Amino acid sequence: DPFQKNVLLFLEINKMKDDKDLTERWIKRLHKQAPQDIREALQPYGYYIPEIQADLTEVEGKWLATYTVDLGTPVAINKKDIQWSGEGSDQPVFQRSIEDYNKNAGNILIHADYETAKNTFMNTALSQGYPKAKFIKSEWLIDLDKNSADLTLHMDTGPLYYFGDITFKQDFLDPDLLEKYITIEKGTPYSYDALLEFQQNLIASNYAKEVTIAPLFKEAVDKQLPLNVIMKPIAPHKFLFGIGYESDAGIRGSARWDNRLLNRHGHHSAVL
Repeated sequence: DPFQKNVLLFLEINKMKDDKDLTERWIKRLHKQAPQDIREALQPYGYYIPEIQADLTEVEGKWLATYTVDLGTPVAINKKDIQWSGEGSDQPVFQRSIEDYNKNAGNILIHADYETAKNTFMNTALSQGYPKAKFIKSEWLIDLDKNSADLTLHMDTGPLYYFGDITFKQDFLDPDLLEKYITIEKGTPYSYDALLEFQQNLIASNYAKEVTIAPLFKEAVDKQLPLNVIMKPIAPHKFLFGIGYESDAGIRGSARWDNRLLNRHGHHSAVL
């Protein structure tokens, strides 16, 4: 683990071993394909040139496929070309993100680490007010003769956006009631974390079962980004039933009915 586990997931001959319709011809074909399956399974961990010994034997109609794998040496990263461009590229936070990556990244080409780094860079842009950040170039070039790789990651921050007007798209609550649940201040830089906090605050109000916040990029003026907040109401009626036991009275039951959306002002009532 994890190499053997991933190899078994990739190996077609392993996945089809219990197929009752598997013929001798098909077994031999899957066995011939197996070394390539093994290579593909090991590449995400940086092992591109393993040595594989494959054997297939048959005794009285039962087949045994054996693969002995020498992982070899993983692909080493020879060069890293990581760059930010765009409106926010000179901001310290973006330059620091590159420094942090170079400091913490290993020297082996591990696919998952590279994808994690890409997500981290994009999350940095989203948290700093650049929702249009994008990858201009993202690739790794592998030289199998040298067993090395060159990484390239060029990113554009895009323009800096600010939060604009907020419009609630709902018809079951008074707009004045919703004002106290707004956690975003108009004119502050766009932030995905701020949007998430706003959304969670509205859901916690217990008025809406679903809240979707949609930034309106096409309607942005001077990078002021308006937001549409689409809310779907909770079911207005809720019934609760319970059962308990008291030494004097024995088994007792209870019931409660809640009207959770009595009116547009958010009032509710309960009947026991």
